[in-house]
Amino acid sequence: MYDILYLRQNNCSTALFMLRFLKYMLQLVLSPVNGWEDIAKSNIPLNRLLSKGLYPLMIAASLTTFCSLFYSVDATFVSCLQSAVIIFISFFVTYFFANIIFTTFGSNFLNPANEPDDSSSYHLDSNRASTFIIYNLGILEVLAIMTNLLPVKHSLLQFFPFLVALLMWKGADFMNVAPNRVGHFTFLSVFSILVPIYLLQYFFSMLLS
Repeated sequence: MYDILYLRQNNCSTALFMLRFLKYMLQLVLSPVNGWEDIAKSNIPLNRLLSKGLYPLMIAASLTTFCSLFYSVDATFVSCLQSAVIIFISFFVTYFFANIIFTTFGSNFLNPANEPDDSSSYHLDSNRASTFIIYNLGILEVLAIMTNLLPVKHSLLQFFPFLVALLMWKGADFMNVAPNRVGHFTFLSVFSILVPIYLLQYFFSMLLS
């Protein structure tokens, strides 16, 4: 309840909001089921999640590419700038692409048993779908920041995308997915969130190389 009242205050700073945004993502990593439940209860407005959560983290993921200037002899300002642009574009485009995919196909995975009898309600909650996308992208952005900051890339970071796929699977209840459609929903989530980021980064890296 405190989070709801706090985050709805007009004077909530980006820094304070970011702490709570990161707190929810940490909860997802440590306990995915409880994390999604807490996110559902938080009921944070979508515009705040974007303007004070996802977008600032997206900018941070882009700017931290310049850290390689301090530990890599091969890094140049131009190469870092290119990497920053690629990271920002890949996350920005993926967010809207994923929203289109979820809006188009997401209602096919809903659990009718949890829906009201009114047939008009058998549609995907677009705000909840966007929230689902934001938190998954947010964790991938934290991964990008960690990768940019570390001079030596730890092998554990390579398993983060698999962790995000697990979080997508565990988020089926959050999205009110039918039990027999969880696998299909997870595939849709991976296809619309994970795959585009790495494809776009690979494509633009090849284009600018």
